[in-house]
Amino acid sequence: MALEVSAVLEDRIAEKAWIREKLKHERVELDAQCRRLEKEKNEMQLALEKELDRRSTEWSRKLEKYQAEEHRLRERVRELAEQNVCLQREVSSSSEREKDTRTKTTNMEKQIADLSVQVKETGEENQYLQKTLSEIQRQK
Repeated sequence: MALEVSAVLEDRIAEKAWIREKLKHERVELDAQCRRLEKEKNEMQLALEKELDRRSTEWSRKLEKYQAEEHRLRERVRELAEQNVCLQREVSSSSEREKDTRTKTTNMEKQIADLSVQVKETGEENQYLQKTLSEIQRQK
């Protein structure tokens, strides 16, 4: 019986030693796997950070481009507004000149009509005076 107990104890001691070895081996494997996963995680994180930086830079460039285009368009709108104001002034001035010209034309037409009447009257008066002069000269 002592031999049996001794054999059982030796088996248990051998089994515990085997389990310890297996546990040590599993820990080494687990540590290696953890290091590999940590390395993989770091590589992925680095790749993601690079991609994020690349996209951020790309979007920053696009934003700058759109802001520059917006600035250019705002400047163009301002220029067109200034041109519009100038054109409106020119149109207004032209309309005013046209109105003045029409007024002058109307006044001149009236003067021409008045002068035509005056010329006609003067012509008639002249004929009368010539006729009168002729009669006076005949009477002498």
